[in-house]
Amino acid sequence: MDGAALRRRFAANACRVCIAGALIGTAVVILSGTWNLLLGAGGVFTLGCVGLVLLRLGYERFAFRLLALGGWVVVVAEPAFSNGLYSAMLVALPIVLLLAAWLMGIRAAVWLGVATVPVLFVYAYLQAAGAFVGQGELPLLPRALILAIIVLIAAALGYFATRTLDEQLGAVEEARRELEANLAQLAKRDEEL
Repeated sequence: MDGAALRRRFAANACRVCIAGALIGTAVVILSGTWNLLLGAGGVFTLGCVGLVLLRLGYERFAFRLLALGGWVVVVAEPAFSNGLYSAMLVALPIVLLLAAWLMGIRAAVWLGVATVPVLFVYAYLQAAGAFVGQGELPLLPRALILAIIVLIAAALGYFATRTLDEQLGAVEEARRELEANLAQLAKRDEEL
């Protein structure tokens, strides 16, 4: 399987993981009664569904950008509607940056990382000014469940990324062996001449 097909498969698996995580997160948010936190779960669910549709229609690059950039927007916007820097969603920032690097390249991940820093400081300023007091404060158990979901999503994406990388390295190793065999045949022919 070539690199593009492996990246497509990784993106499809990332979409499925986002959909499953968002559904579980939605249940946790509904059970905890913090309705304003549905924005994050809804955003992640929408990204996963639209990403899968785009991949099936053959719009891979657009799907990759949607997952990376849309994921970043969801993760940095959700705290504005919940509890600022105390939002559990911010734990997903490293996942989004790794996803951006994998799907869009290192430059995209660096730019998103740089763009995240001022957002975090704006949230800190607003938090200090009392802008997020009492908004969507999660009880400890639902907060722990949401953090667990984010960690499990990270683990699943890590699994799929590692599998994809292993397959790519396997293909490179196979190509290296084939090249060595061809070089040996050429050397043998050269000696015969």
